[in-house]
Amino acid sequence: MSALTPHIVARGADQAAAWYAEALGAEERGRIAVPDGRFMQIELWFGDAQVMLSDEFAELGVVSPETLEGSPVVLHLQVGDVDAAWNRAVEAGAIIRQPLADQVWGERYGQFVDPFGHRWGRRAASARRPARGGRPGGGGHVRRNQRVLNGSLSDSESKKSRHSRDDNLGRKSRRHGGRFSTSQRSWTTPHRTTRGLRHRCSADTAVQVEQRRAHSETSTQSQSRLTRRIVRIVFASAIA
Repeated sequence: MSALTPHIVARGADQAAAWYAEALGAEERGRIAVPDGRFMQIELWFGDAQVMLSDEFAELGVVSPETLEGSPVVLHLQVGDVDAAWNRAVEAGAIIRQPLADQVWGERYGQFVDPFGHRWGRRAASARRPARGGRPGGGGHVRRNQRVLNGSLSDSESKKSRHSRDDNLGRKSRRHGGRFSTSQRSWTTPHRTTRGLRHRCSADTAVQVEQRRAHSETSTQSQSRLTRRIVRIVFASAIA
């Protein structure tokens, strides 16, 4: 099991810890102070996520976002009732950076900056990532495709995936006025477009393809002979 623990710095770690407890529901589980009264570590827990907080130690290059005039880091915090948690933080003085809203990727998400310069992202714990086209419930097709590449799908899963793909191809074929062949695993469409011709050729037998190619070559040769005859007639008229 792995765990990633952020260590953040605030100008006035004691006040910051109190604000995080009030606004974000943090639980303090310990602190270590140095002789000059600054805190080198305050242990905070946000649910089951641990964050370490310290004062500035400019002499050691340990500075806060207020000294840096901003922070590029966003601390994402997942909560059960994101709207209630959001309102609690804003009422405590958080500055809204990105309003809380239903985002295009399928999550209810927003960002704010706390009074000590740190950026926080909030999202609902039950949010589901989107599939293609921004539809909720995503991630499944990505994981399934990765398992296909790795060859780890079971026989039943492979059959289910193949049938689902066949259904999708059938719907696509019907939109173009054609039909899908599950036996040949391809679809046919009218000759109205180049795409339709390609789809129809994919469903033909090898003999039919060869016949069509031979007919095409014959037509090309006939056109070539006709072109040569026209050129000879034109030259003969010019000479005369």
